[in-house]
Amino acid sequence: MRIFAIFLVLLFGTAAYLQHNDPDPMRWMILYGTAAILCLASAFRPMPAASLYLVALIAGVWAVTLVPTIVEMGAYDFNEVEREFGGLLVVVIGLICLARCASGTAPSENAA
Repeated sequence: MRIFAIFLVLLFGTAAYLQHNDPDPMRWMILYGTAAILCLASAFRPMPAASLYLVALIAGVWAVTLVPTIVEMGAYDFNEVEREFGGLLVVVIGLICLARCASGTAPSENAA
C-alpha cells in the first residue's frame, strides 16, 4: 500500500504543479494538492478513510457537473472539459482504492 500511496503522491503532485498555466489553476491545484497531501500522509501513518472518501466525493460530484457539457459538445475529441473529467476520475479512483487498502476492505490476494 505504501508504494501505491507514494505513486499517487507523485501523480497528484505532478498534476498540481502542471496546473500553473491553466486558465483556472487555483481550484485544480487545491484539489490535486489536497489529494497528494492525503496520499503522502497515508503512506507513513494510518489515515481515516473518511478523509480520503470525502475528497473523492468532492471530485466525483465535480466530475458529474461536467457530464452535461461533455454530452452537449458531443465531439469527444478529448478537449479541456474531457481532460478535466478524466483527471477528476483519476482522483476519485485513486483515493477510493487507497481508502479501501488503508481500511482493510480491499480484496485480499489469497481470497478464492
